[in-house]
Amino acid sequence: MRIGSVRTLAAIAFLIWFGCSTQQTPAVAYIGDEEISLDIFADRYKNFLHTAGVIDNLHFRHQFLNSLLDERLILQYAADLDLSNDFLISSELVRLKKQLLLNQLYEREIQSNLNVSEQELITMFNWSKTLLHVRHLFAKDRQGISTISERLVAGEKWELLAEEFFSDPVLAQNGGDLGFVGLGDLDPAFEKVAFRLRDGEISSPVSTSTGFSIIQVLDREVELFRTEAEFVSQRGYLEQIAYSHNKRPIVREYTDKIIRELDLRFHEQGLLQILKAIEARETNFPESFLPYSNLTCITVERDGKTFTAAETWLEMEGLSVAQRSRIETLHQLRQSLTGLIVRQELLVRARDLGIDNDPQFLTNWSRTRDNYLVTAVLQRLSETSDEYGRLSKAEYHQFIRSLRSNTSVTLDSLLLKRWLGLQETLL
Repeated sequence: MRIGSVRTLAAIAFLIWFGCSTQQTPAVAYIGDEEISLDIFADRYKNFLHTAGVIDNLHFRHQFLNSLLDERLILQYAADLDLSNDFLISSELVRLKKQLLLNQLYEREIQSNLNVSEQELITMFNWSKTLLHVRHLFAKDRQGISTISERLVAGEKWELLAEEFFSDPVLAQNGGDLGFVGLGDLDPAFEKVAFRLRDGEISSPVSTSTGFSIIQVLDREVELFRTEAEFVSQRGYLEQIAYSHNKRPIVREYTDKIIRELDLRFHEQGLLQILKAIEARETNFPESFLPYSNLTCITVERDGKTFTAAETWLEMEGLSVAQRSRIETLHQLRQSLTGLIVRQELLVRARDLGIDNDPQFLTNWSRTRDNYLVTAVLQRLSETSDEYGRLSKAEYHQFIRSLRSNTSVTLDSLLLKRWLGLQETLL
């Protein structure tokens, strides 16, 4: 089943989680025997106002409370269908939980080492007043970008190299021209180099989240008018950008240390069998081409653990379709498998640290899980809708009415109207 966003319901589907309130506050609504306390409503409503950028009024209070009721009904519907045990849905839930564990591990182990100086904020502010006209040459791996760099230094034309190496037809034809871009538009590692280049200057190869680039700034537009008040008002945004710029080197150093500790050894014959299997999958070859052999692919020297070709192939199911599609060489395969093994090591560390039982993690996981199940239900409904797989608002409301008709739903409109605690809640 394809799980995607249901655009026509984007304004309705909110990220929510219903936990048990530790305070004895009145209930603002009931769904059967289950209550939504005023505390829970206030917390979620505060986030809604902040995210939507709107001012509190009675209409928004009712609208948001009804959205909470709708989502609780949808979650009950998902539970009745036992959706969390559906193979595809349960697999995605496992993936989401692992990613959440990794995110919280990074916050604990890396975020504390991230610092932003006042000078960096001023630099970010100056960059935010600049638009760069940028072009780049791109390769998926270090070997590819080294080849491009050598040929560029040898005098080959930029445009011809772009035409040869870009798979994107637009970038291949326009010389990798990205047009005018601003701060926050591109990969942080790309931006950190681009904004430091002089006009016409060409960078050394730059490692980004998608591969490697050689960057050239063709021109720039600079807004000269700047005020201290504007700097102060944008401080939060500038800190966010500065953190993203500083995070990548620290993450790289952290993962490189783990790779050195693991001391991985790759065995070419086993890897070649994996490459053939990837090609077989891409060209729809028979199942007999898949690597069901005991040829050794990887040895983890630290632990003496080995992965056969068959075991490695199973591990690669953890890669996305896009990640698998980028594997064309032994070098790219080694990089992908290294990433998978490091990911496993990080998950073990996260569990050893007890992150999976941390109250904040459990809260975030409940929210993530509930949001995904709501999305899954709406996506299933959309697949039986019109020929384009879109769920109309009328169909959505009809679905909610059918759920409400089978469940007792009540809300305390008077409490919602007289509630005066918003200002205290928002502080």
